[in-house]
Amino acid sequence: MSPEEKKEPSYKHPESSEELVSGIEVRRAGADEGEAIEPGGEDHDGEAPRGVVVSLLAPDAVGDYAVFVSLPARLLIVEEQDGDGDLGVFADAVEKRLAAPYRARALRVDERRFVVVANEIETIELAGVTGDELVVFALPDGERTAILDGKALALAQPELEPILKESAPCLVRLENVDESIWELSVDLL
Repeated sequence: MSPEEKKEPSYKHPESSEELVSGIEVRRAGADEGEAIEPGGEDHDGEAPRGVVVSLLAPDAVGDYAVFVSLPARLLIVEEQDGDGDLGVFADAVEKRLAAPYRARALRVDERRFVVVANEIETIELAGVTGDELVVFALPDGERTAILDGKALALAQPELEPILKESAPCLVRLENVDESIWELSVDLL
């Protein structure tokens, strides 16, 4: 990623609630409680990723939008936020239907109402890795190529090995969420 790209915000403020939820799964009418289907996509376990769209009244919430990650033990990591208000009201609404960890985007619809879109994410703890983005290319023969923030890295992370062995050939992307907690996505090749 070029320095110019890094300076741009990772979040573009949606112009409408339709733009906020475009491409994001919605609850299917008649679906079982807790079941949510994302059009066109499966994760590396063959299961459809889960997510929810929640509308809630939050007239006291500060700002017009927020992007945050919720980790277990009620740890909220703010990625983008208009204002500096408490995001707990959004997490409370989401967690009635979706357990952490998840990434959520909240958008004010009018003076009193917000729409929150949240998608389940997979996380992993990687001690001793400092950076923002780690990409690992794994071949079935055990060959691994790792790039941390654009620089080659000698991969010595036993926590990743079971994932790499099971999924190879694959491309594993990890994005640092908070200190040693990384968001994990696996693309099978």
